[in-house]
Amino acid sequence: MNGIAAAYRGTNQVGLRASNERLALSLVRIHGQLSKAQIAEITGLTKQTASVIVRSLEADGLLVAGRPIKGKVGQPSVPMHINPEGALFLGLRLGLRHADIALIDFVGGVLEQRRLSCGVDAVGEIAPQVQSAIAEMRMRLTPGQNVRLEDLGIAVAADLLDALASDAGNDDIEEGWAVLDGVASRINGQTGLRIYMDREAVAACTAEIAYGLAGSAPDFLYVFVAHGVDGGIVQQGRLGFSRREGRPGLARVLVPTARGEVAPLGRSVSVDDVGLTPGTRAPDPALRKWVVSAAANIAYAIHSASALATFRSVVVDGPMPAWVRAELAREIKESLAAFGLPDLSALFVREGTSDRQTQGLGAACMPLLDRFFLHSTFDPAPRLESE
Repeated sequence: MNGIAAAYRGTNQVGLRASNERLALSLVRIHGQLSKAQIAEITGLTKQTASVIVRSLEADGLLVAGRPIKGKVGQPSVPMHINPEGALFLGLRLGLRHADIALIDFVGGVLEQRRLSCGVDAVGEIAPQVQSAIAEMRMRLTPGQNVRLEDLGIAVAADLLDALASDAGNDDIEEGWAVLDGVASRINGQTGLRIYMDREAVAACTAEIAYGLAGSAPDFLYVFVAHGVDGGIVQQGRLGFSRREGRPGLARVLVPTARGEVAPLGRSVSVDDVGLTPGTRAPDPALRKWVVSAAANIAYAIHSASALATFRSVVVDGPMPAWVRAELAREIKESLAAFGLPDLSALFVREGTSDRQTQGLGAACMPLLDRFFLHSTFDPAPRLESE
């Protein structure tokens, strides 16, 4: 079993079956498949308790049994898998120029997706478009699938938040959230779906945990480079950052500036500085200079984060071409090595997978993890339920 298993231990106490069910689902998601005996071994639960939990999840349609595997002795082992149709989720990404909505299944498969017209001037009016898109998607689902459609996650891009705050005549991000909370409330009223809403970095990191390479890593620092730098620490597979400005987050870490001052990392590095888009192809001197400068600032922030928490790797992500992200990750690794500290030099720095994710997938993963899997102790996903 991989390193994340040791962090997940169960309890045999009566009344905590829901927690243990989340535990079992999380482990099956991470490993791909597990038998009842393996679940009991990893979690420390009795075989009887593990068997009861698995039978309950199978009866609810969340787990499905695979083909029995015959061993040398005893009964065949039956591997359990996540049932793709066990639950369905919707994800909506709100950007500065457009919005994207996706319908995903329980294993992250994209069943349908579409782009909606959106902009800073029209974001307040997007609720009817979202309601119409959801209604059309639901018409193509079977009755059984409609019953299993759970929630809607909304991921908000940082540039949209800034634009909304600017339109309000100040730099208070909460002004932007107030507008978006109103949008979420209208969507909730029109669809009856429970709404989760958070920053795009939270959504992208959630998808990385659920379906990216980070799913097998219990502890890492997530660095999301977009309109600004966002992210934070993930420990035992759980996010430790959220939309709330007062909560921990990488954007708040102070780093040196070219003027010899210090400033928050979140405002010191931006893909906007060099006009990066996912389609950018050719390197140029200005881009190379940006990569070196951004990597140095991010490395300082990683150093500060490592003084307060233990993590084994750093995941560098964001809406940029894969080759730029790879170069940024390499440069961060070199900047960390230049500090001459063994623990920083030993960190594994790699690229995230947001460029390979459908727009809206990360947003849909927020309710997916919150409802069915082990999730953040900081409760990163504010929920809005219909009355």
